[in-house]
Parts: sequence; C-alpha cells; structure tokens
Amino acid sequence: MRNRKITVPVINGIKQMFNAGTKQKYIAKAYNVSLATIQNVKKTGFDYDSYNNLVNKQLNRWKLNKSNNTVKATKNNETLTTTEINYITQDAKTDFILEKIAKLESNTNWLVDRIMRIFPEDK
Repeated sequence: MRNRKITVPVINGIKQMFNAGTKQKYIAKAYNVSLATIQNVKKTGFDYDSYNNLVNKQLNRWKLNKSNNTVKATKNNETLTTTEINYITQDAKTDFILEKIAKLESNTNWLVDRIMRIFPEDK
C-alpha cells in the first residue's frame, strides 16, 4: 500500500519552503519523505491532484512490470508495440547478453587502439 504522507497542507508547506530557497534534500528531511517525492511534487506544479495522478501512474507501471517477469524483446533499440511484443527464452537472453559483451569488447579494443595511436609506447 502506498505511503499516505503527502497531503494538501504538506504540498503547500513544500511549496513555501521551495519558494524560500530551501534545498530539496532539506525539505525531504523536514517532511520525512524521499527526494524523489519532493521532485514529483515540484514536477506537478505543487498541485495535489496532479501529484496523485502522477504517483498512481508510476505505481501502476511498477506493478505491471513487477507482475510481468519476462523480458520484452527490442529491435534496433526501439521498444516493440504491445501487439508486437515477443517474449524471449532464457537461451535468447543469454545470447543477447553475450552479444552485448562482444560489442563492449570490440568497442574497448577500438578505444585502446585509438589511445595507443595518440600515446605510442616508447621503445
């Protein structure tokens, strides 16, 4: 269940402290909430209803992701639409990770080569 610490008076107090120039981390400590909560309140323009909607959307997304433990495939760094989602097997996950490691190794080798050209070893 969601923590119900944020109320209209709390948001008004956060707004007053923010307008007075208080750092967000001190506001968070004063109200015993996370820095992310303060940032969300600010993001929603210090409006309780907007803040509530934002947090509910975030929680719904989190619940959806948590309930769906399978990894969704992506193609060319673009997330597939809901109708195009392909769930991949453990073998495919392993292949994906190995491919990323190989790409990382290739990029590292390229970077080392460039550094060696710029700063050649003394012989």
